[in-house]
Amino acid sequence: MQVSVIIPVYNAEKYVRQAVESAIAQPETEEVLLIEDGSPDNALEICKQLEKEYSKVKLFHHKNGINKGAGASRNLGIRNAQCEFIAFLDADDYYLENRFTIPKKLFDQDSTIEGVYEAVGTCFQNEIARMKWFSRRNYTLTTVKETVEPELLFESLLSNKIGFFHTNGIIVRRLVFDKVGYFDVPLKMKQDSAMWLKMSAVCKLVPGRLTKPVAIRRVHEENRILSVSKEKEAYYQALLWKTLSDWGLKSKLPPAKLNLLLERYLGNLLGQGLTKTKLLSRKITQIKLLSDAVFKNPSLLKYQYFWHCFGLVIGLK
Repeated sequence: MQVSVIIPVYNAEKYVRQAVESAIAQPETEEVLLIEDGSPDNALEICKQLEKEYSKVKLFHHKNGINKGAGASRNLGIRNAQCEFIAFLDADDYYLENRFTIPKKLFDQDSTIEGVYEAVGTCFQNEIARMKWFSRRNYTLTTVKETVEPELLFESLLSNKIGFFHTNGIIVRRLVFDKVGYFDVPLKMKQDSAMWLKMSAVCKLVPGRLTKPVAIRRVHEENRILSVSKEKEAYYQALLWKTLSDWGLKSKLPPAKLNLLLERYLGNLLGQGLTKTKLLSRKITQIKLLSDAVFKNPSLLKYQYFWHCFGLVIGLK
């Protein structure tokens, strides 16, 4: 098995060398694609050094060296990847030994498997980073907590009861992106969450190691996820469900799965209208939000759940 490892690089001068060398240390790694994303620090120079030192390292950047975000950077890596299998690694994280051992066995045993997901651990750069992390979450192992059949994975992930997997812990066949498309660039946050949900909806993804990490996510004070405001996080959460619903409608996702996405999207949309204003003002706001959604995507009118939501708003349910 030959793997292309894609590493978006932004402000990671202190960490990118360890990330690259941890990927090169894996026998299955055929190439490491560094996508330098217009970093203001010295990351570009370090990437150039790594490309000179290691024949497997290939350096790319966006036109004119501009910053386009992690999603666009991963897309550039996918387009330039040469191997049948693609894995991802964040530039401030690193793989552990035998990262691809179990996925290789699984892919060899079953040619219909399209992706394998495994657990990712956490290390803290300092005590401040640790405190910030635990102020927002209560776990250090990012994983799916139980074995789930591939055909049930999408619904199980949406239930929020089984956990989830991390970008560093999944490897997929290159052909998967012909099915689901590329990362959604407008989603500056949560574009990885959108991708894994799309894959789980239409691809055969199976678990590897779920209790032992295959990679480590480094938590430091500069991690954007620890400093983003609740308002911005809520905005991108809403955009996530809209993006997934639009994709589901366009892709003609099976009705049962599509309805689950529409429930999240329209439920989130109605929630935006639940302000402390008077009841009539809330109703008007919610009707306007639903109308705007239909104007942008008339296909919503075909689905029973839309009319269920509309009935709730105008008091028919």
